[in-house]
Amino acid sequence: MFLFYALSRDFGRVDHFEWAVLFALGGFVAALWMSRKLRHVAADDDYLYVAGASGEIRVPYSDIEKITWREGRNSTVRVKLKTAYDFGSTFYFIPPSADAQEIVRVLREKSSIAE
Repeated sequence: MFLFYALSRDFGRVDHFEWAVLFALGGFVAALWMSRKLRHVAADDDYLYVAGASGEIRVPYSDIEKITWREGRNSTVRVKLKTAYDFGSTFYFIPPSADAQEIVRVLREKSSIAE
C-alpha cells in the first residue's frame, strides 16, 4: 500500500510523512546494527555464561582481556576476550543499573584485570 501511495505522488516534493518514515526506518536500522553484539550474560564463581543467537558458551574468567564500562542512562559493559568464540572476541551487555558498578568491579577482580 505504501508503494502504491509513493508511486501515485508527485516526486518533486517530500511530505513530512515521508521524512518521518525515513527517519524511523533509519533509526531502526541503526539500533539493529548497534545491538548485534549485545548478549545475555550470567556468572558463577568460575565462568561467565554468554548467550546469543548462536547459543550459549562458557567463558573462563582467565580468558577476559579487558572490561570497559560506559556509565549513563544506558550503561553498557564491553568485554574483550583473549580468544575468539562463535560470536567473536568482543561482546556487550547491559547490567542492571543499580548494580552496574559492583558487577564491573567483581568481573575485573575475578579476571585479575586492574582498573
